Amino acid sequence: MKQFQKKTTLHEFRKTDADYPIQKIVETAMLSGVTSKKALNQQVKALNDTNWVVQYWAAIGLKSQTDKALKKHIKSLKNGLSTEGVHTATKIVLATVLSEKLHDSDGKNYLEKTILGDNENLSWLALQLILYQKNRADFEGIAQQFLEKSKTQKGWGKVKTSASMLLYVLGKQAFKSSDE
Repeated sequence: MKQFQKKTTLHEFRKTDADYPIQKIVETAMLSGVTSKKALNQQVKALNDTNWVVQYWAAIGLKSQTDKALKKHIKSLKNGLSTEGVHTATKIVLATVLSEKLHDSDGKNYLEKTILGDNENLSWLALQLILYQKNRADFEGIAQQFLEKSKTQKGWGKVKTSASMLLYVLGKQAFKSSDE
């Protein structure tokens, strides 16, 4: 929201196709859940779009593709983790795809780095996505590490709650909601 305030009003912002390409966003979002070669190729291509919302929906759509189909695009997905023009939220979703579907260590490492990083919202997003992954047990150690690190940290209540929820889901502790 802050980025819009300096530029224009939200109402005016949405009218500009260059800033808010609603048609392209909707088309990319509608590919989510479609498991075809054509949809997969369109999603991989959309990861390089200049609009971060299009990128994000492309990455979300990749989560429903088959592991076998994604393997053919592993290089493009891994490149997305280090490409400067790819939005950080998109990189987090890509990391979950790489980690869960392709058992890729770069994806897992990116998620772990994000969880232990200095951005509360990104740490929270990573943990929330991990909660829904089949391989969530792979992140038990990082959740424990985060909780240990955060004992002396003010704030970060939603991240602490998500890390505690992950350990609870894994049967490692009783659920502890953050008091913050």
